[in-house]
Amino acid sequence: MLPSGVHFKDHAEEMRLLRTGPQRAALALLVLLLAAFPFFASTYVVGLAITVAITVIAVAGLQITVGMAGLLNLGQSAFVGVGAFTAAALYANYNVPMLPAIALAGLASGLVSIVFSLPAIRIRGLYLALTTIAAQVVFPIVVLRLPTAWFGGSAGIGLDRVQIFGVAVEIDRGACPALPIFGIMQRLGNVSDREMFRTFNMGIGMIVITGPDAVQEMKERLGSLYEIGRVVSGSRSVEII
Repeated sequence: MLPSGVHFKDHAEEMRLLRTGPQRAALALLVLLLAAFPFFASTYVVGLAITVAITVIAVAGLQITVGMAGLLNLGQSAFVGVGAFTAAALYANYNVPMLPAIALAGLASGLVSIVFSLPAIRIRGLYLALTTIAAQVVFPIVVLRLPTAWFGGSAGIGLDRVQIFGVAVEIDRGACPALPIFGIMQRLGNVSDREMFRTFNMGIGMIVITGPDAVQEMKERLGSLYEIGRVVSGSRSVEII
């Protein structure tokens, strides 16, 4: 609904998403609030917001095929999965910065969707739905069959949790005793130390990062704990030593 007195000179102007000054101001305010949101919201709420944002992205893409084009697409989650795994692999395995990784992931997802859309050019209705659902079926099979170093196989890809500009993290492999089950999993799955730490944390729970001068005080206050590593100069990396 628009307020009275708003007129348009042509159809293109009428079809704009942001038609008035107050609408543009409201969008700018929303962007500022979203940028500030992680700084005042709890970790739990931020996690929920991330899940909602991912769902919004998936639904927005589905709106194009189903809502605008009127085509029944049942493989949307597979194409979203291609983008998600590509972004995570580029960021975690090849040290590609997050924003370029997201852009490249969108390109990869688009290319895969083209592969499935080519056979569907001449079909409509339920037959198109069958073609797109094929992507939904094929995607997890392909991910599981590809080399584990690419997308992590059934374990998926774990992203490093401490990513601060200009620093790196060194983890002492033997500082915290790991449960035997992790050794069994590593041997049976032929998984590297880095992948075990990144995916399963090797049983490590809460981690506290503090300055060197506060280490002894933390030990006295918290009682039983392990000093598992250190933050050093570097560039967004985690080393298992």
